[in-house]
Amino acid sequence: MGRIKAGRTCRACRKKSDVFAFFSPYLYQNEIIRGLIHKLKYQRAEEIHRVLAGLLARSLAYFSFGLPPQAIMVPIPLYPSRERVRGFNQARLISQELSAALGLVHAPDMLHKIKKTAAQMALSGEERRSNVVGAFGLSPAFSQKAGIDPQLRLKDKIIILVDDVKTTGATLREAAKTLKQSGAKQIWAITVAH
Repeated sequence: MGRIKAGRTCRACRKKSDVFAFFSPYLYQNEIIRGLIHKLKYQRAEEIHRVLAGLLARSLAYFSFGLPPQAIMVPIPLYPSRERVRGFNQARLISQELSAALGLVHAPDMLHKIKKTAAQMALSGEERRSNVVGAFGLSPAFSQKAGIDPQLRLKDKIIILVDDVKTTGATLREAAKTLKQSGAKQIWAITVAH
């Protein structure tokens, strides 16, 4: 069957997921990485997003993980009430900084979380998968933009989903499925840690 490029999803796994390629350079068990992510998310240390985006940019270069230059970077959205409580979406901050560093288009409002879900952290693998089923949709702002059918606007587009942590991959898979069903050609995913 031959080797696949680093980060690419193998053909067998692509049958279970719409994620074409995945990059996550750090282990969540790393105390420093876990501490940075925790401070960003739970202690409202917003400036840490720059550090995490910088680490991602350097890791992409170090591992020669070439992203398609025409790709569109899209953060995993939070449910509106959760974002209001936190005050920001950490994935949005990281993807905004990373897209600027890499010279990629950033579309922070393409995806919308339409279903309030339980926090993934306390759930088992199977519970995480069922928790996020149907959780995402194209945002109303994106869907109505310029009066063009979203499927036509997403046709042949490569989307890079960005989040802080991947555990089981359920959130990324569900977001990728939504984008693929909406016409996107390929979905890549990047997280700081796994």
